[in-house]
Amino acid sequence: MKHLQYLKYLLRHKYFVFIAGLRRGVPLWQLIVHDYSKFMPREWLAYCNYFYGTPDEAAFRYAWNYHQKQNAHHWQYWVYPQDDGGLITLEIPEKYRREMLADWDGAGRAITGKWDTSS
Repeated sequence: MKHLQYLKYLLRHKYFVFIAGLRRGVPLWQLIVHDYSKFMPREWLAYCNYFYGTPDEAAFRYAWNYHQKQNAHHWQYWVYPQDDGGLITLEIPEKYRREMLADWDGAGRAITGKWDTSS
C-alpha cells in the first residue's frame, strides 16, 4: 500500500511541476525527466518508508542527499564543499533555476493543494 501511496504523490508532484514548468519556460524534456531518480530503488524505498511506512531517518537522509546531488534543479547540486570546510557556490544555469522554482511550486501544490509556496 505504501508504494501505491508514494506513486500517487510522486505522479501528482510531477504533474504540478510540469504545469508550473511550462508557465516558467522550462524546456519540455527537462520537465518530462524531472525527478526520474525518485523512481529508482535507491530513493524509492527510502521515501516510501519515510513518508508512508516505518521511517528510517538515516536511509532517508542518504536518499535525499543522493537526489540533490543527482538533480541539477536543486541548489545543493551547485554547492562545492572544500577540504578546509569552506564552500564554493557555482552559478546555477537559468534553465535549472526555472526548474527549481517550478519544483517548489509543484511540491507546494501537491502537498497543500495551493500554488502558494510562501507557507
